[in-house]
Amino acid sequence: MRLSVLRASLAAFALLLCGAQAAQAQWFFGLAVQIRTAHMQLGGSARAPAGFSAFCARSPGECRPVGARVGSVSLDGSRFGGLEAVNAEVNNGVQEVSDLVQYGREDYWSLPTSGKGDCEDFALMKRKLLIERGWPSSVLLITVVKMASGEGHAVLTVVTDQGDYVLDNRSSRIRLFGDTGYIFFSRQSQTSPRAWAVVELNTRLAMAGIVTTPSVTMSGASRVRVAPIAAASAAAAMPVGLSPER
Repeated sequence: MRLSVLRASLAAFALLLCGAQAAQAQWFFGLAVQIRTAHMQLGGSARAPAGFSAFCARSPGECRPVGARVGSVSLDGSRFGGLEAVNAEVNNGVQEVSDLVQYGREDYWSLPTSGKGDCEDFALMKRKLLIERGWPSSVLLITVVKMASGEGHAVLTVVTDQGDYVLDNRSSRIRLFGDTGYIFFSRQSQTSPRAWAVVELNTRLAMAGIVTTPSVTMSGASRVRVAPIAAASAAAAMPVGLSPER
């Protein structure tokens, strides 16, 4: 399939998926897809990461709903500044250390009270601090993504009337989810902190048979090879390092 045909197919597919809001770019296997929505499209329920479930068993108070259950919060300059302040406080105050180094095992979720932690620990602390500042827990959602390297990663999604914003220990910027370059797999449900939901877009792309892999560069022009895959395979392709419950 020629690149021009692929681009046309992806553009048409994006229009089917999304409403007519500001376009956001997300990368799928090295190809940028314009997603015309500021909010994640959610599917059915998902299994929580095993490390998260173990964290809730140890610290049940951190996994209870707090505040009114709302679909989003109105985002103004003051609130955005509050997000930036919390993101900076945690990113600058916590040293990134892997679970294996700190605890001698993988996927151990914990609040980084020692001043050390990895991605999910940063996200948990940001959620806690924002709740203490009056934000309802229903708009503060731990989210599992896959980075371009294929490695699993966790961030905090904040649901606002202006879109789903991401607080990330890898960035000082507060970004709309489509500007991160990540592939989004699942996040906490807004109905309950212990429940999780699928971020549906990846499954829909798989159902359309669209998976792109870069091929060799020929005559200075980058070409793209398209390989169809099964939807079930894409839905199951969870990022490495953030495994769901068994």
